[in-house]
Amino acid sequence: MKRTFRILALLSALALLTAAMCAPAFAEGEASAEGKRLRAGVRADVMGFGYLNPTTGKYYGLEIDLANALAERLGYSGVDFVTVVPNDREEKLASGEVDVVLACYTITEERMEVVDFTAPYYDDYTYIIVQNSTLFDHPEQLKGLTVGSVAGTNVDAQFRDKMRELGLLDDEPVQPNFIYRFSNDYADLSRALETGLVDAVCMDGSIAKAYMNDDRSFFKVTLGEMHYGAATAKDSELSAPMAEAMQALLDDGTVARLIDKWN
Repeated sequence: MKRTFRILALLSALALLTAAMCAPAFAEGEASAEGKRLRAGVRADVMGFGYLNPTTGKYYGLEIDLANALAERLGYSGVDFVTVVPNDREEKLASGEVDVVLACYTITEERMEVVDFTAPYYDDYTYIIVQNSTLFDHPEQLKGLTVGSVAGTNVDAQFRDKMRELGLLDDEPVQPNFIYRFSNDYADLSRALETGLVDAVCMDGSIAKAYMNDDRSFFKVTLGEMHYGAATAKDSELSAPMAEAMQALLDDGTVARLIDKWN
């Protein structure tokens, strides 16, 4: 499965880059970015990636800096940030409300059918987190209990896949061993874990760092790999130039420097 996904992701990236190489430069074509501002869909609640400071009204994080770098590379005059959540990212791309999504958006085969992704700019793993007071340290102990994640993310699918792999979950649609609860955002999910509304939560490791403390632990079992990519509307004029710009930022070390800055 992982090998198939990597091949598909590579083919998708190569197709976009080939299209970019065959087409005229973005700034020289009819879709020139000159004088325009890039509308970037970003998270407002993920520390280190996309966070909206309620006091200053400004966004901060890796994906904010990356959006600015991409806009500069493509010749935009600046960036207008729009808050997105997992449940509305694809809708805002399709409607044209945003030009690109940089929002901890994991590349998957299913999503590649409806949006165009750049090469991945961040790799991560998904973890199960519990309060230490539960004394839980293995997924088998979660049978009959409530597991939470943020709605619209890829995490719940990874959780189910891992549980089936461990023999702890029957084939769908029958799922007798776990109760699943979705939350609106990561802060709500963290509070649900603290108050006991859920017994465990699933999060990307990079996101979970903001919500970890001495009273919480990761399970040693990871759910799967995550690869974040910038997404544009399927077959849009921006897809090939965005893929080319991202690859350039990967090649010249810009992405690595931004990751070091925010890690």
